[in-house]
Amino acid sequence: MTPEHTDQTEEFVKEMRAAGYKPEGDYPGTARAGWPSVCTGCGQLRRPSLNSVRGGKRCRHSVPRHLVLGVRAAVTDRIADGTYALDSKIPTGPDLAIEFEVSVCSIWEALDPLKKSGLLYSRWDKDGTRVHPEALSRLKSAAPTTF
Repeated sequence: MTPEHTDQTEEFVKEMRAAGYKPEGDYPGTARAGWPSVCTGCGQLRRPSLNSVRGGKRCRHSVPRHLVLGVRAAVTDRIADGTYALDSKIPTGPDLAIEFEVSVCSIWEALDPLKKSGLLYSRWDKDGTRVHPEALSRLKSAAPTTF
């Protein structure tokens, strides 16, 4: 590899690292090809292309776990203290994402266990996510680490 190509490859590695990826192999030779890289946020092996990284694409799982758990705890606390009343709509995913400064995907990840446990529900024939009418009794009967 010529010194010019080495410098160029080092710049590509810097771009990938700045985007939250640690390249695991040599540069694939083109910006369109997937480049095996480990996401520094979630630790999983991904194959982003340099072009997709330049376009702003990031690993959707890269939000730190503690942020997702913090959103989940905050929503649970708001149900418990009555901020989110029984059978009322909670703010939309984009609104919560702005409030907690995370992605909408992270909001879905935080709310999904609350839906599975029966604290929240959504139906196709109605808009939005709502607090289940029996959420308080379910919270009282649940183990502290369930959510």
